[in-house]
Amino acid sequence: SVYDDAVFESQLTVKSDVTMYASLVVDSVHIANALNVHGDTNLLGNLTVEKDAQVKGELSISGRQAGTAKIPRGGQEVKVEFEQPLVYTPVVQVSLHGDAQDVKYAVNNVTQTGFTLSLSAISRREVSFSWLAISAENPVTVTGVVVDDNNNGIPDIDEAGDISTTPTASPEQSESSGESEEDSLPKPQSTPSPSPSPTTLVPSPTASPSGVSSPSPQQSSVPQLSPQNSVPIP
Repeated sequence: SVYDDAVFESQLTVKSDVTMYASLVVDSVHIANALNVHGDTNLLGNLTVEKDAQVKGELSISGRQAGTAKIPRGGQEVKVEFEQPLVYTPVVQVSLHGDAQDVKYAVNNVTQTGFTLSLSAISRREVSFSWLAISAENPVTVTGVVVDDNNNGIPDIDEAGDISTTPTASPEQSESSGESEEDSLPKPQSTPSPSPSPTTLVPSPTASPSGVSSPSPQQSSVPQLSPQNSVPIP
């Protein structure tokens, strides 16, 4: 039994149980077998686990890595900033609240300090999301397989015509038709309008003071004679 201070200049070997009712302050501890802690444990520094870790109870994380984000009515995005920068760029998981299946959203600009949650269009109502950010040192990226049932190296989506590869028609002259788009359009046709038939003013005799009649113009439907075939009227 030790009832006072004890200083060990060399190694201390204990072959039996040790019961301590006071604090134990050491620089480092190496445990060759199991470590059983029956009370609360506070670690003031970082904890590194070389192998797997199992948590049979509840695992709680701080607000640095989880929370709620809201986009107000009339808005289109919200920027989430972590309280402190994370050690690595996180993997962000987002869940939409409520029945809003028509809402299309995406997570953009993920960094160690935060991320941006964006909608495809301006929201007509308030939209709420839950988010979780897990810091990952070397996240793995997995790519799916292209559907190619014909095994010809062309994705089926291109063969089905869902992605159009046909060039759009240009106003330039095409090689197949030999005429441009402008020439192929129907052109308005002009309709001749009837021209008025010529009328001739034929003088009619009128009485003069001397008894000699003088011609006065009068409209007639007689065709106009040419100068070669005209006959003087007495």
